[in-house]
Amino acid sequence: MKRGSDALLDDTTEAGLGLLTAALQRAQAGERDRAALCEPLGHMEAAILSAILDGLADPASIADLRPPQCGGSD
Repeated sequence: MKRGSDALLDDTTEAGLGLLTAALQRAQAGERDRAALCEPLGHMEAAILSAILDGLADPASIADLRPPQCGGSD
């Protein structure tokens, strides 16, 4: 059974998002050229990929998108 990012990439392919999946795989392999990665994508897919690239470059930039942590240090 696949887990994590591999399972997510499979889900995007099954949802008809093959170009986004290919770009995500390239980013997962270390490519960070935003223009090259987004070039074949539509506007919505490019926005998704851009947010992911921003998060990879600066995890704090997507802190508001992450679910709250359970069991804090109260």
